Amino acid sequence: MFGDKQLHEVGYDELKAFLAEGREEGVRLDYKSGWTNRIIETACAFANTYGGHLVYGIKEVSRPNRPNQPDPEDIPGIDFSKGDPAASLRSRILDNTRPPVVPEIRSVSLEGSEELGVLIVVVEESVDAPHEVLIPGATRIPVRRADTTVPASLDEIERLIQRRDGLRGEDTRSLDVEFFDERFGGPVNQYGERFTSPVVGVTIRPRRINSLRFAFDSRLDDKIREMAIKHSVGIYLEPKPTPDGVAMEDSGTGVPRVRVEVRKDGTIRGARALSVTTGNYTSSGPEEKAVQEKRLAFNEIASLVCAVVRFATQVYAIKRPGVEMEVRLGLANCEGYRTKIPAQSPSSSYEGQIPDSPFYHQTLMQDVFVKTGSETGSASEEDLLNLVREISRFFQISVPDERLRQYLK
Repeated sequence: MFGDKQLHEVGYDELKAFLAEGREEGVRLDYKSGWTNRIIETACAFANTYGGHLVYGIKEVSRPNRPNQPDPEDIPGIDFSKGDPAASLRSRILDNTRPPVVPEIRSVSLEGSEELGVLIVVVEESVDAPHEVLIPGATRIPVRRADTTVPASLDEIERLIQRRDGLRGEDTRSLDVEFFDERFGGPVNQYGERFTSPVVGVTIRPRRINSLRFAFDSRLDDKIREMAIKHSVGIYLEPKPTPDGVAMEDSGTGVPRVRVEVRKDGTIRGARALSVTTGNYTSSGPEEKAVQEKRLAFNEIASLVCAVVRFATQVYAIKRPGVEMEVRLGLANCEGYRTKIPAQSPSSSYEGQIPDSPFYHQTLMQDVFVKTGSETGSASEEDLLNLVREISRFFQISVPDERLRQYLK
């Protein structure tokens, strides 16, 4: 509605340009000049239908047999001088709908005024529909038809329930971690054997997987590539279209070390081939002996997780800044490997244990969630710290949070 601008980027100039277009009210657009309970009904109807924008504080122009449209010369606005009108409206909508409708609201001050402004209310089509309004006398379960909010018919309510149940079943399907073994394996030797690198994989998706979908083109491919490089997912990344979306590999050296995929349904998969170091240690027990060990680089595991999570938050913000993400982590081809986290002193470290499991195509972490900010779309540093802490504890390493925070930089 505002071009390429995200809601949190919209200011008075974008609002003025939008009003100058004179868009008429429709199934996804409504104007309100002053407070009325119809605002809550309209927000609820958007959630039950196709989603939409409600612009609050705009004078409407009524014409015979035509939908209303805004009057760009008459913007009465609403009072911004008493409290936070966006927070107040959000609370009213949340408190008076069931299940609660969660809007995104942007406050835009009018030019030359700090006391008057306009609220832009955005409501996404909801996978929890049907929603009902709890205000006495209001339309109980509203939907949008053309430019009007009306009560839902019995058939419409049944369709909403069927869709909700179907989407919930889809949302709870298994989410696999992809390791892309064939991408990171070395050449086949004379015996037909291929060296397989130890690999860390991350898979992320929005909690409501069906509510966020992408339509890919070359512009979106390039934008995703820029985001991946910005967040250090890889360096020499080139987007390649796939039947499900777009894939990128870090292949500047000729041998891929990183691969990341973004799919139409919002699923993001990333993997990295891990570096291996060797060393010796003395085994404990009645017969001590020198044992050669293979170590994984913990910093590579932690950095991939943080990079892909930050990258995912920005990708999802293209559609919607506030998203709760499900994160799963796995390791492959890591049987018998150890790892450690260096301490502050260069001569000491926090030692990990040899895992009991073979680490062959195994998901280590699941049911871990990261919330992104509704305004900026950025991931919480505390959620990222929690992810890194979970990884360290899986390796049976107890490390102070102050040390783990260094992996977030």
